[in-house]
Amino acid sequence: MAVAAERYVRISDTIGVLRDLLDRGFAFLVPSGPDEEALLEILLDASPVLDERPHILRWKDLYRLILREAYPRSLDRASRMMDPADRYLVLRWLTGTLPKDRCPSWVFDPLFPELAAPQMMEFMREEVTRRHLFAANGCESCESCPLDSPGRVLCHLFCAYQDYLRENRMADEAEMPTLTRQALEGAVPSVKLAVVGFMSFTHGQLNLLRKMIELGMGLHFLFPWIDLEGFPHGARQLNLPISRTLGEPRPPRVLRIMGIDPSHQYEELARRISLLGDEKGGIPFQGPLDQVALSVPMEDIRTLTHQLHLSLIHI
Repeated sequence: MAVAAERYVRISDTIGVLRDLLDRGFAFLVPSGPDEEALLEILLDASPVLDERPHILRWKDLYRLILREAYPRSLDRASRMMDPADRYLVLRWLTGTLPKDRCPSWVFDPLFPELAAPQMMEFMREEVTRRHLFAANGCESCESCPLDSPGRVLCHLFCAYQDYLRENRMADEAEMPTLTRQALEGAVPSVKLAVVGFMSFTHGQLNLLRKMIELGMGLHFLFPWIDLEGFPHGARQLNLPISRTLGEPRPPRVLRIMGIDPSHQYEELARRISLLGDEKGGIPFQGPLDQVALSVPMEDIRTLTHQLHLSLIHI
């Protein structure tokens, strides 16, 4: 089947394409939980009457779907998925098993497993193997490793973590693309997939998508428009030509609001947003609210959302 790639400026510009893909039986792969919720809302608005709920997937859901559709009976399936909290707990236990006479003292600091967990995740996302780490650290095996540097300690922990997963028939969320690609070695499932909202891909994700393209599976990519020179966006990583751009790329107007009393800044900002287009609002903008973006500290988002809700209710 053909592989198509399009680019969009706003996700709302893709409604027609999404409706068509849904009607043609495509499942949708998205980067995160919030993207999953947003896409479901768009699809339900585009097609209010549906025979079944749209299939919106994350990487672990795609793994399960491929297993179910491909029926690779000889594949050793993972019985449980490890989430970030599980990863930390396992690494804390594995750190306690390291030989104290061969390790620096900082390895046994209570914070070390918390620092090591993101490194394990990156190794799996980028499909780093123990062979790569042995070569980087000049080692031949974990048994002979002196564990005298951060790199060697992380290598030892990664090997131990991988062994723990395999011995207990578990899998980490970060290695889902790799396991999915391995599942595709046994059969080609009749899955049609729309890949929506990814700016770029990890090494493991790229290898899986290249495998799916090689197998001739139905793929339709919808990439967000990125105007950053040299940015390794997904279409460039996969060497896919963009057939068209949905929506008109326009540089945003940026307005910096100064002089607001800090103790009431979000009440005042919400009031001005509610008066967009009005001379009293003080913001020279004519257009719908879905074309307005606000940049505030992460910890203040809930406060601002509450104030916006109150202001818009009383318009």
